[in-house]
Amino acid sequence: MNEVKTFEGEESLNLQAENYKKDLRISKERISIFEINRKLDNPERGLIELNPDFQRDDDRWNEKQKSELIESILLGIPLPVFYLFQTSNGKRQVVDGRQRLHAIRQFYKGELKLSKLTILSELNGKKFSDLEPVLQNSFEDYQLEIYALLPPTNEDIKFNLFDRLNRGGTQLNHQEMRNALYQGASTKLIKDLSCDENFKLATKLTEEAVKSMKDRYLILRFIVFYLIRQKKIETKIEGSIDDILANAMKEINEKAEKLNLAELEYKFKIAIENIVQNGADKLFRFTQKDRKRPLNMILFESVVYLFVLAQEKGKVVDIQKLEKFKDDEFDKPERITYGIDSAENINFRFSSMERLLDD
Repeated sequence: MNEVKTFEGEESLNLQAENYKKDLRISKERISIFEINRKLDNPERGLIELNPDFQRDDDRWNEKQKSELIESILLGIPLPVFYLFQTSNGKRQVVDGRQRLHAIRQFYKGELKLSKLTILSELNGKKFSDLEPVLQNSFEDYQLEIYALLPPTNEDIKFNLFDRLNRGGTQLNHQEMRNALYQGASTKLIKDLSCDENFKLATKLTEEAVKSMKDRYLILRFIVFYLIRQKKIETKIEGSIDDILANAMKEINEKAEKLNLAELEYKFKIAIENIVQNGADKLFRFTQKDRKRPLNMILFESVVYLFVLAQEKGKVVDIQKLEKFKDDEFDKPERITYGIDSAENINFRFSSMERLLDD
């Protein structure tokens, strides 16, 4: 059975084949549970950050999964490798293995009681402090295998590497990787905007799409292209979409105060509210007589851009003109299927929105 897409254009969230011949530095280490907890308890010392915004926000593991992980450690069963990314300032951020580390920390801090164990069933109902000293020592001394990707590393090769590393578990898409690698004002902004009730009404994304951060991907693309078109950041529309978005996120993080992100957040919310009042998700879809087309990624970023510009210029969007333009000019394979993130197509759709407003 073919996988059903959440929206048209989401293929850009997946890894594209490339020929990589670039420098890559990886550090391979073994760290005890005792030591990694010490590092996690002192993020201000520039050690390891277990940020709750990394990957998926929710605590996805149930008590049984967490307990079985602890049981595996107590039995001495090897765990999958943990992957970290070291930033330019020396801090290490957990990219893959956050749920496992979260469960380990919960148990070590006495916040988790073991349950539903089948092998070490005599430990059911016990916290770390309830274990015999020999088991406590065994748990603390257990060695975790750590791979850390060290700077400097090209953005494409980072994504390629993490894609390969995650194939053994829950594979991350590129937005989840970006959310891990470029923490700061940019990730906070897109997270806040994704919680907006009008945004949810206007996109009607599934729960699974939200968990895999496809909602944040839509928002990020609009923000980046808006800031580039309005010459508020210096990132260029050149190279791969991953390079463009990564470079823009880093620049947003560095220039957050100067960019006045609170004002941008306000404009986005007003634009989305106006979109809801003028047809909601209908404006983000192409029309087709025999079926309802999925939400389209380029329509989302283009239409939101149009409504933000209209707000800035004190104009009203002509919905009939927009719908005609969508069907006559946008709904073509060369615009929405092939090379959607080429510089030519990106510039075409945003300059088209600017002309549509001014005509």
